[in-house]
Amino acid sequence: MDPELESTLNDLWQHLTSDRQAWLLGAGVSFSAGIPLMYPLTTYVQTLVEEMDAGKAGLLKSIREQLPEICHIEHVLSQLGDLIALAQRSRAGAIVVDKEEVTVDSLSALHHTILTFIGTAVRCGYRPKHGAEPEIRGSETKPLVVVDDHRAFIRQLFASRAKPGFQQSPVSFFTTNYDTLIEDALALERIAFLDGFVGGAMGYWSPEHGYADHKLWRVGAKVFKLHGSVDWHLVEDGNVMRCRSSCRYPDRVNNLLIYPQSTKYVATQKDPFATIFGHFRAALAKGPDNVLGICGYSFGDDHVDGEIERDR
Repeated sequence: MDPELESTLNDLWQHLTSDRQAWLLGAGVSFSAGIPLMYPLTTYVQTLVEEMDAGKAGLLKSIREQLPEICHIEHVLSQLGDLIALAQRSRAGAIVVDKEEVTVDSLSALHHTILTFIGTAVRCGYRPKHGAEPEIRGSETKPLVVVDDHRAFIRQLFASRAKPGFQQSPVSFFTTNYDTLIEDALALERIAFLDGFVGGAMGYWSPEHGYADHKLWRVGAKVFKLHGSVDWHLVEDGNVMRCRSSCRYPDRVNNLLIYPQSTKYVATQKDPFATIFGHFRAALAKGPDNVLGICGYSFGDDHVDGEIERDR
């Protein structure tokens, strides 16, 4: 073997077996699973809104025209959040968009619709038309999303860390993705993990318990959803719940808890995001032996990039 290649592989092995190991995962890791990237997702959501409601489609078009030509659905949600905040502070409870007065209720209804369609696309999958290949829309009865690559990644990663008689610290997975594929892959590979919630398919946010190490069983991983998740909801009492998509309880306030809200910076100052970003900072500040692996992330979120680039 070439000495330089052998040295590189040895360095890689040292990283993969490090006891101080964290991963940052972006949208690219879920593309092959059937979940669209941001720009195809934006086009898909726009199409779904147009097919459902001409009025909402017109409002969405007007809001997108306020933004740079190269923008995606997260930018639209950020703009919507800001418009809602401005309308709520106005005396009329409305704001002018493209010379039309739009009420808080109309803006909030569009925001909820977009979140619902994002949730459906992420849970069920979507493949845009590509060359001769037709568009394919996943549904609740015929989902496109698969977990094979995520399982293979988890399987290989934890196999490389297996050391007889040595119990390593949990691997921290920080992901900007809304999907649950990392959690699903960990469970399918029987890797015990913590995600900040207490419960099962229905769980409540309790980081003091949901991230606490256990003496009775080995914790292999901790999962931190930097941008929320398709199964997180803000319920009427203001608490965050992890809920099954098919159930009608508990009462929710039409709020799928995914980024962005009004602005990403403000949202990170509130729980659960304040706690999650606190763990992200702590993971990055563990010292010179700390290893951060990055996959599928394009460095397009300033609030995440700033944490990585911060001097420590």
